[in-house]
Amino acid sequence: MANYFAKKRTGFNSLCYLPSLDLCSYESLLLETPVSEVWGVGRKISKQLQDYEIYSCYDLTFANEHHLARQFSVTIARTIRELKSQSCIALDDPAIPAKRILSSRSFASALTEKSIIKQAVIFHVNRAHKRLVKQQQLCACVHVSLYIKIPNPPYKKSISYALGLEYASDDLLSLNCAALKQIDVLFKENQKYIKVEVMFSALHVKQHYMHDLWQPLELIQQRDHLMKTLLYMQQRYGPDCIQVGYHSANPAWQMKQQHRSPRYTTCWQEMLTIDDSALTVTQNK
Repeated sequence: MANYFAKKRTGFNSLCYLPSLDLCSYESLLLETPVSEVWGVGRKISKQLQDYEIYSCYDLTFANEHHLARQFSVTIARTIRELKSQSCIALDDPAIPAKRILSSRSFASALTEKSIIKQAVIFHVNRAHKRLVKQQQLCACVHVSLYIKIPNPPYKKSISYALGLEYASDDLLSLNCAALKQIDVLFKENQKYIKVEVMFSALHVKQHYMHDLWQPLELIQQRDHLMKTLLYMQQRYGPDCIQVGYHSANPAWQMKQQHRSPRYTTCWQEMLTIDDSALTVTQNK
């Protein structure tokens, strides 16, 4: 909520610290904020919440969390507690492996060329693969979704396709190949595409996974050694020193990110600097 208030509400100057707000100001902000802006709710669930006369964040804050947890999920109940300033959703818990890994972004503008969309897919496969390797997991199924631009709300329609792999793997070559095959199936001429999603599912912990006798064990070992070499090179020479598949820095498929906060701690080009050229320097005698 603080992120939404800082970017969308006037008077915060792009910075919102919720503990500094008094109770009346916080409640008025909740009353004026649609429930769809709550993290984890979104457009679809917000329409279903309207059946329970929940339209704003204030309505959700004082809703029956136990009843909504049975109707939707336990995440809704945790969200209600978070709105009441009860911390119960961890920001990150690396000890719990993910059940699915998703990488998704909207395009800066609608795309009609398959080659550019494939570049975006390769980029997202690489992003998802980094998380897969970090969590020491193997993927057995790759999902790809394309969003078509339509004239009526919600102004986009998704088409999806899933492809199961011959065996669970963290081989970036195989995952890229599986994702690009799905683009050949999903892509249609004379359509405008505005978003792409790549999701890894059917994940297995690499340490506990057992290959059977009918799988190409020699090829699996070769690809595993190749992935270790690729990871070593990226750690030593940087993540962009070598890549699997081609994806350019074409702004057509990247996000606009016009309202992104400056990355002071993670990007050298956006580090906060102080210009002292206009300051007068005096020497004490």
